[in-house]
Amino acid sequence: RFATAATDSIRAYAALQLSQLYKREGNAAKMQHYLEAGIARAKGNAFMEAATHYYMAFSKFGGPDMARVEAHLRKGDSLLQRFDYPEAYKIRGNSWLVLGTLAQMQGDEQRGLDAYLNHALPLAQKSGDGFLIANVNKFIGIIFLNAEEREKGGEYLTRALEAFEAVPRETNPNKPEAIVETTIILAENSVYLNR
Repeated sequence: RFATAATDSIRAYAALQLSQLYKREGNAAKMQHYLEAGIARAKGNAFMEAATHYYMAFSKFGGPDMARVEAHLRKGDSLLQRFDYPEAYKIRGNSWLVLGTLAQMQGDEQRGLDAYLNHALPLAQKSGDGFLIANVNKFIGIIFLNAEEREKGGEYLTRALEAFEAVPRETNPNKPEAIVETTIILAENSVYLNR
């Protein structure tokens, strides 16, 4: 998509998405190349410039400067609020998913739950992205399991599993892994609930 894109904004978005893919695969050189290409091509497009903050944050996630990650996520979320596009809601939902994870990493489960339940989930629903909706439900379910609220956690995990199963595999190659992971968590929860 990147090489054949017709406009700089499409190339920018394709490059940013490739940077995220290469980050997940652990290829730092390609991640950085596509991140820089995306940022360069985003100039002059307010939506794309706002979106770059999420991708910059994602590129730094797991590194030593988590405060910088959080700052990028919050800035991107703030800038994207003015856009009533499904893709803006998707990026914002993903941003709040990461913000919730950061809160949990800092030991603040309540702030993590707030990020997931009151920000990421409504944004995911507005985006219409089934995989994101499923993922947010999974994170909410897990946080309830961590709080020993197993019934409530099971409800969210069941919603997550149903949503993952409904996502077309063509649009998300991670579907099988997501289904297996959620099924295992649900099975473990059933053992704790003696079902």
